[in-house]
Amino acid sequence: MARLCVVGTGHVGLVYGVAFALAGHDVHCTDVDSRIVENLKRGRPSFFEPGLEDALLKAQRSGRIAFSTDTTASVQDSDVVFLCVPTPSHPNGSIDLSYV
Repeated sequence: MARLCVVGTGHVGLVYGVAFALAGHDVHCTDVDSRIVENLKRGRPSFFEPGLEDALLKAQRSGRIAFSTDTTASVQDSDVVFLCVPTPSHPNGSIDLSYV
């Protein structure tokens, strides 16, 4: 199985990371918010999604998911990187890529 890095632990990144871990991949999820990362390490997502908390705990018990604020190290140790960061629209309709 692959070593994956998911950058961003919001609604897309965390769900993908958990699903990839449950599918047997080794996943490192990173986020710039250390509070969110610490809560995830304790099995507490920062948002509600039906079944997510149980799936997160199952993924953690499997040992296939880890959380960190060190994106550089996580990216370097990965075969594939998923960027799951916000891309909000500006008032003129263009996309804000500053998170990327």
